[in-house]
Amino acid sequence: MTFLERLLYKHKLRNITEKDVSKWGQQGNADDLIFAAEHGMFNIRLKCIELLAPKKKEEKVKQLLISMIKDDVEIVANAAINELRPSASSELIEKINKVLQEREAQKKKVAKMSYLSNLSFEDNRSSPPRDRLMDRLHQQQNSNNLPY
Repeated sequence: MTFLERLLYKHKLRNITEKDVSKWGQQGNADDLIFAAEHGMFNIRLKCIELLAPKKKEEKVKQLLISMIKDDVEIVANAAINELRPSASSELIEKINKVLQEREAQKKKVAKMSYLSNLSFEDNRSSPPRDRLMDRLHQQQNSNNLPY
């Protein structure tokens, strides 16, 4: 990958495609795959993990996989964890378990948030939309839950 291509990809003027990633994987360009994993969408990151798996002994690749454990997309994070687990040290396994526990706690926290519980979905078609909106806003203010 040339400097100009890197610049275009980095500033999102050109998107990294799976075709590009496959080509770099066939050529064995680990640096380009690492760049794609850092700047690509989730499907590109997932493909990069697959292609970089045989090279996970290299320090750059290992650091990339460790950083991807905390990825926002759960599929990508799980793929990175699955690649690291077989050869992980006890310290890394501890870090993986901590991230998994944080993710479970976050899921429980989101499940407990009942931000829609104060909304009523009754059919108030008899009143104008402006009045229905104002009624909903008053209901939300009374229950101390902000609409945003």
